[in-house]
Amino acid sequence: MTLDLTNTVIPLVTETLEVKKRDVAAGTVTVRTIVEEVTEALQDAVTRQTVTVERVPVGRMVEAAPTMRVEGDTTIVPVIEERLVMMRQLFLIEEIHVRRCSTVEPVTLSATRLTMRAVVEHEDPKHDQQVENDHGQFE
Repeated sequence: MTLDLTNTVIPLVTETLEVKKRDVAAGTVTVRTIVEEVTEALQDAVTRQTVTVERVPVGRMVEAAPTMRVEGDTTIVPVIEERLVMMRQLFLIEEIHVRRCSTVEPVTLSATRLTMRAVVEHEDPKHDQQVENDHGQFE
């Protein structure tokens, strides 16, 4: 018996793959936040103003009461009195010169502020252990 292979059909078989996904618990992660107090030194500059008061005698007659005035960094406050002569006259007794001086001084203050950090805890069910890392990295 001889086989005639010229017209023989050989079926080809192709396998196909199908991917299925399912959720598998590989452990749990817990994130806690911790509030801490941090004391810091704050530095800044403050302006301090001082005044000097100088009484300047004037001693002259005026027609009307002078008003308070400012010349540069000096405030001038006129002081007057009435003097009885044959007629009433205003007499400028003195001026009070109030001069402002400013200085800038560096200051350091201690202040407390709150800061928060996160702690990540990972439970590995394979090894039944808990790994904690402040930086969110599992060990």
